[in-house]
Amino acid sequence: MIFLWLPETKQRTLEELDYIFGVPTRTHMNYQAGKNLPWWFKTYILRRKGLSKPQLYKFGDQRPPVSVTAQMSYAWNTYILRKKGLAKPDAYVRAAPRGEKQV
Repeated sequence: MIFLWLPETKQRTLEELDYIFGVPTRTHMNYQAGKNLPWWFKTYILRRKGLSKPQLYKFGDQRPPVSVTAQMSYAWNTYILRKKGLAKPDAYVRAAPRGEKQV
């Protein structure tokens, strides 16, 4: 029931949540059963790589998703370089874009 009726709201702004809950439940159910479930089955059960995840919501400022494998590889390589003393602890921290404050 949760898979079909409740949309994912993790790390969404209030404006995005307003848009997400503006989509009818029937549309969300059709997306989950018709597009997301087959993608999930092919990706995680049949182990097919390179399939792009279908998107129900289209936000204007959405960045392309970074794979979990890429994130883990980055974290592991950074850890190893720091352990060997080849990289400073803040070597991989990206500078904030202009106009943004750093906290």
